[in-house]
Amino acid sequence: MQIAQIAVVELSNTLNFRDLLKACAAMQKQVTRDLVKYYPNANAIIQPFGALEDVPPSYWIVQIVDSLKYEGCSGYHTDENGQPVAFVKANENWTLTLSHEILEMLIDPYGNALRTCSNPFSNGEKSHFLIEICDPSEAFFYRIDGVKVSDFYTPQYFDKEKIKGTRYSFMGVIKKPLEVLKGGYISWINPKDNNWSQATFFKGVKPTVKFLGKKTDASLSNRGWIDTLSHKDKDRNNFLNFKIQ
Repeated sequence: MQIAQIAVVELSNTLNFRDLLKACAAMQKQVTRDLVKYYPNANAIIQPFGALEDVPPSYWIVQIVDSLKYEGCSGYHTDENGQPVAFVKANENWTLTLSHEILEMLIDPYGNALRTCSNPFSNGEKSHFLIEICDPSEAFFYRIDGVKVSDFYTPQYFDKEKIKGTRYSFMGVIKKPLEVLKGGYISWINPKDNNWSQATFFKGVKPTVKFLGKKTDASLSNRGWIDTLSHKDKDRNNFLNFKIQ
């Protein structure tokens, strides 16, 4: 089994290398202790670096920066030159975002993986769901050695029906398959017409389904294109920026 090598590079003016060392140690523990328990092929070595030029060419890179090209967002992941890459904004919840990006990078490095199952948001019809293991419960976190890290769903998240005693997310906050919690979302494509939709839960008492239409940029991965839309969602950004404590 090949183990991914992830470089976390601190390029902001607000953090220091000691912060990065502590965060990377927590991320390493989360991957090897928690993630691999449910996704055995998603192991990784996570290393901190102080400069991009110090990173070996085989590493996947996560950059901690002061600002991002998507206004209002805290992080995103994509790929460049055939290599997965992610960007994290150095704000008060940067370790939570870092964990989110690393976990999703390991499960779906190139942003195109889909899982087909019955869709509870669309009368049970078959849909292809984009695999983003932190999105449905992205406002939920736990701590490793004092560092905030993200909850993530388990492979059972796509089960056909709820089974008693099954853990659907690591923290156990997701109680049934395909549940979206407050502050989260999930995206899918309809195989009949190739239109994308999203169930978002940033306000109100239950998720709201949004029609996104057909993918408009073939140069982007499925995840990359969805991200360009998700990061424009003011309700999402307001919730994540102000509700996570």
